[in-house]
Amino acid sequence: MVSTFWPFFWWKQMPYMAVSNVLMTGDFALLRSVEMIDFDDVEHIPCPFSLHLDKVIKNKTRIAFRGIVHEDAKSISFNFLHDAPKWHKYLGATVMHLNINFTRNSTSWWSYYGGEIFRNERISEIVGFQRGKPFEFIIVVTDHSSKEMGIVVKYSAFINGEFIGGVEGDLPIWTINWIRVTGQMTLLQEPVVDFYLCGEMEHFYKFQLKHLPYYGSRYCLEATVPPYNELSERKGFEINFFHESTEFDENIGDTVLRMNFVFDIKNASNDLLFLDSYQHSKESWDEIEIHPNPIGRSGVTFDIRIYATSFQFQISINNGIDLINYRYRLPPWATNYITVSGDINGVLFGNKSSRCKAYYEVEKNTKKAEIPFPTDIYQVDPNHPLKNGDLISIQGIVKLPKKFHENAVNISISFYHEALDWHPSVGQTVFQANFSLNYVTFNTYMEVWKFNKTEEPIYKLRRPLAIGQLFDLEIFINQKEFKIHYGIMQKMNYTQQLPSWTIQYIKVDSEALSLPPRGHYVKIERMMEE
Repeated sequence: MVSTFWPFFWWKQMPYMAVSNVLMTGDFALLRSVEMIDFDDVEHIPCPFSLHLDKVIKNKTRIAFRGIVHEDAKSISFNFLHDAPKWHKYLGATVMHLNINFTRNSTSWWSYYGGEIFRNERISEIVGFQRGKPFEFIIVVTDHSSKEMGIVVKYSAFINGEFIGGVEGDLPIWTINWIRVTGQMTLLQEPVVDFYLCGEMEHFYKFQLKHLPYYGSRYCLEATVPPYNELSERKGFEINFFHESTEFDENIGDTVLRMNFVFDIKNASNDLLFLDSYQHSKESWDEIEIHPNPIGRSGVTFDIRIYATSFQFQISINNGIDLINYRYRLPPWATNYITVSGDINGVLFGNKSSRCKAYYEVEKNTKKAEIPFPTDIYQVDPNHPLKNGDLISIQGIVKLPKKFHENAVNISISFYHEALDWHPSVGQTVFQANFSLNYVTFNTYMEVWKFNKTEEPIYKLRRPLAIGQLFDLEIFINQKEFKIHYGIMQKMNYTQQLPSWTIQYIKVDSEALSLPPRGHYVKIERMMEE
């Protein structure tokens, strides 16, 4: 680990020669000597800049921004976002936005969610920030939410060591998982998020999935339930499969599966396991299912395996023979976070658990072995989202069934955001191309629209589909439209309804196409960086 320390009042460009001693204490060992970096040699990061947060922001988290405002700056802004690297009208949320407008000499704070701006506060002055000057801007986020007061999150701002004010927000603190900085300024380092001010949330564990679950995925964890006399009033713990959230909220995200384990030392018949799901589009929980608590008692270490089968979650606890089945209310691929909270200690996920590793080894050559990631689904590198100039190439060998309707959809190519398939209320279909024998149509789908954003353009294919032919489709991302080439003979256009960075998964209809000679359906060619 390499850490950078800034001397007090560095923004005054105090000569580093004045720093004569450096004292470092703690349980660590230096792997190399401490280096003094000249101010002119510090890293320079151009804006706009986005940073994804792997940890959950909790009470008293501090975020520090260090940079220099340009001489000709018109405005700069600092954004705390949910589930999106930048503002979008329909996707994610702007948990808090701070804008410094040098042209209008004003400072404004606002939040945005669900098509509505709220907490819009503006003052006709700028404190601390100056054109052409370096700055150290710190925001401390504190959570004052309660059942009586509801959600109350305070943002306290400090510029160059001085408190300049703050604002309250109405979205939960945990919703912040992106930071974005824009405007005419240069950062001298990435924003520094100090989670340690509050420490890890006690008895709360989060596991962010590397990719959405597919049918055939499995998850395993190991943990310990404290002795009964150490349990809280809650007397139990929860395991949650969340969509777009890390904690339950009625308006943000969904609960794909909640497993609520309850313990009662006085009456074993009250040791229960409750299973249910919540869909915010319906604003309701689905009917709860009740089972005996398979863990049996507190004060033990246990393991749990969860399998995503074709129609249901299958739950196995301590390698029990009798599986607990829970029919899907939402598709398993809606899950992007798994959390464990409550009376629980030492949670280990996947290969970090010796028990889970042992199970995986035993299951290698059995029906319980995890199915490899589907060949008909391509995951875009989350650290390098698609952008203007990139090319998506899709190939396959047509294998149409012997009996098919001339106007039926025979081949479907889909670009998804937070989804692996179409669903009326979860995820977005950023783009879809549907090929029949002689025609192709394009469309986009989002729950908020409840219908396709534009009428589906219909193109007659110059080369109709035929069994055995090479299906060759190239899609260029060009400004605000897709330029689509079908083979070498036909060119088409489709206006982007959602930005290209929302494309996370590309799915090819493998029932109508077999793998091409190159061995994979999808190939991405990136625009050369300037």
